[in-house]
Amino acid sequence: MNRKDFKKAILLLLSLVTILWAFEDAVASSPNFDFNIQSHHLIIQIDPSQHFLKAEDRIEINMKWGRLQTLSFLLNPKLKITRIVDQRTGQPLHWSETSFSAHAKRVDVSLQKIEESPVLSIFYEGPIYDPVVKERELQFIRGDQTYGLISPEGVYLSSVSHWYPGIPDSMAKFQVEAMIPEPFRIVTQGELVSENVKGGTWRSKWVDGLPAESLTLVAGKYSIKTRKVDGIKVSTYFFHEDDRFSEIFLNAAEEYLKIYSGLLGQYPYKKFDIVQNFFSSGYGFPTFTLLAPETIRQGKEFLRPGALDHEIVHSWWGHYVSIKPGTGNWVEALTTYCSNYYYKELKIGKEIARKHRQDVMQKYAIQVPPLKDYSLRKFEGKDTELDAQVGYGKGSMVFHMLRRIVGKDLFFATLRQFAMQYGGKQASWEDIKKVFEEVNGKRLSHFFSQWLDRPGGPQLKLENVGVRVSSNGYIVSGEVVQEGDVYQLLLPIEFDDGSGERRLFLEVSKRRSSFSMEVPKTPLKLTLDPDGHLFRRLYPEEIVPGLNALLEDREKIFIVSDQGDEESRKIYFELARKAKEQKGGEILSIKDVTEEKLRNSSVVLLGESWKSPIISKLISHLPKPVDHKEGSFFIKGNRVDEGDESLLLTFPNPLHPGKWVTLYFGRSASALSRARCIFFYGWDSYILFKNGRPKEKGNFSPVQSFASYDFLKRSHYNEIQPTGGLHIFLADWIP
Repeated sequence: MNRKDFKKAILLLLSLVTILWAFEDAVASSPNFDFNIQSHHLIIQIDPSQHFLKAEDRIEINMKWGRLQTLSFLLNPKLKITRIVDQRTGQPLHWSETSFSAHAKRVDVSLQKIEESPVLSIFYEGPIYDPVVKERELQFIRGDQTYGLISPEGVYLSSVSHWYPGIPDSMAKFQVEAMIPEPFRIVTQGELVSENVKGGTWRSKWVDGLPAESLTLVAGKYSIKTRKVDGIKVSTYFFHEDDRFSEIFLNAAEEYLKIYSGLLGQYPYKKFDIVQNFFSSGYGFPTFTLLAPETIRQGKEFLRPGALDHEIVHSWWGHYVSIKPGTGNWVEALTTYCSNYYYKELKIGKEIARKHRQDVMQKYAIQVPPLKDYSLRKFEGKDTELDAQVGYGKGSMVFHMLRRIVGKDLFFATLRQFAMQYGGKQASWEDIKKVFEEVNGKRLSHFFSQWLDRPGGPQLKLENVGVRVSSNGYIVSGEVVQEGDVYQLLLPIEFDDGSGERRLFLEVSKRRSSFSMEVPKTPLKLTLDPDGHLFRRLYPEEIVPGLNALLEDREKIFIVSDQGDEESRKIYFELARKAKEQKGGEILSIKDVTEEKLRNSSVVLLGESWKSPIISKLISHLPKPVDHKEGSFFIKGNRVDEGDESLLLTFPNPLHPGKWVTLYFGRSASALSRARCIFFYGWDSYILFKNGRPKEKGNFSPVQSFASYDFLKRSHYNEIQPTGGLHIFLADWIP
């Protein structure tokens, strides 16, 4: 090689070395999560008085793509690693730490010996203490928040705490050996295989045989009650002062486990624990649920559809079969359908189930403005009221419509097959579609596409409705109009002649779909989908009056009375302040109110502000069954007792169509004892409370319905003409 070629070779070699160095630096600066964690074996000691955790995590690794030199983990930045050991050789390993996020650091572990299945022991310790931040939303959306807390009040360590070394999107088995001083008791996922107290320390061992996305551990000063339900160990972990509620919750859990095991297949775990938290929460984890103190104290009042049963159903959907990351959250939709909705249909009655379906559409219309709407497939979790209506509300209705396509029995049989096929695994909306197509032998691509990939839903209205005399009775005709996106629907149309109802099913797949039907008697009313089986976006005029509808209006005023005792005025002002903080608006005293303000705004009247003369125009004509006369309010003829009763009432603003008026008042401390909860009851038009608890409630009719047509309110019967000829029907009558 001559001198010139040698110089070129040296330059080429230097270039290659530079590239390799740059590559190594890039690799070193990037985390390596490209492996699976098969299992965690955690040995932990917790000291609540010092907010302190000391732990060893024995981690079994399974490599995805060959053999890797460096493995990355995430851990709470407050936790200090003391050593890392290769369990197979007993040799210590080197590691480095870098910041990953505000609540996690990255730990890069260098392996000495490259193996396909290394086993590491990571020893670490330190404090975890992130004080609880109270729920700020008007309605209970996420509960109080903390990134992890070890305290004398209790212990809460979840996935967001990063209290053990983990990686994103991992599915691992967990085993826990935990120690905590008396009187604390630990609860975590899996089966409790042993527990004893020695020297003032409780020692417990827990084994979870099914892979889980993460591990949550809690502790508190609990009284424990247990019973067996078909071989499942069901326990309550309640504070001693609330232990009296244990039997109520155990009875409910027993009922729910039997019902849902019949519907969804065998309960996939060996135990279910109902645990009382020390802050407000409503969380579900594999094998246990963590409920707020005030929730437990409600007793039977809390045990309504969609509460405890919702968390139990998560045992199947969310824990046994979990979400495939990045594919959309189907879990909340299916859990909500099975518990919040289907229990009502199964155990309470068809009318309550029908109201639930209609309420879903009401809530969607109120809290999901079209400009902020998004497709169901993009729903990942509930951070806002809007998210709740998309993911839980609309999502549950999608499963209801799917059930009506395949039939109830086959629907639940398919869900049982889905649980068997994907138990211990992650699944997506596409996997659900695949199983339903396989079991039912129907192509469902269009159904899933139109309901998952479009925001909102169809908007339907009746137009050009007419009636003519025929030789056999009457011919009713009209058009179903779809505004916005056009959906493919099988739409029920109900005809009422006063002696019963008949229905036809109209296939709707274009902007305008005509129908014509012959009926034997004089038609009185025509209604599209009268039972609300199809999800649709309501028009603003179709919204039922309620406080939550008012709160979504940008132009609103809160009028706080300057009458009454100081404590009551303080309660009213705090309600107005909280509502303004979350939803906007303006707070006024009665002396600052003008007729222009009343005419152009939605109005909230708090306390005795409704007694002012300037307000008289607003409350002079109230919808039945509410009346205002002789200076008092009446519901169904009964006077509202201002001593221990309070009234929450919402109705259309008579001075401005499209605006609302809400009134809330009560005179005594007992009447206003749960005033802060009125936002939970804001879906009804009127609610009468007694000592802060709902006594009676109801709804007013919406201003207009575009999905129904009342012949008696029109002039049809003066214009009916006889006709003849042939009539072509789009569907057969179904009684």
